Amino acid sequence: MPFTYCSLIISGLVKIILPKEDADFIIYKYLPRLGLAVRGITLTAEEKSDIIHKFGGMIIKILYAFVW
Repeated sequence: MPFTYCSLIISGLVKIILPKEDADFIIYKYLPRLGLAVRGITLTAEEKSDIIHKFGGMIIKILYAFVW
């Protein structure tokens, strides 16, 4: 997913979940620096697939932890 989409989604969620001071830090300081850090990263289709599988496994484990 392009970083601009991720940035918009994260900004929206942070505004809802966190206090204003923390949200401002993430939106105005953390996300711009993160964008610079990940700008040059390219992944192959196999690497993207591996990340998706690992993300799915993490979500399942988190949901199980909440149920348990």
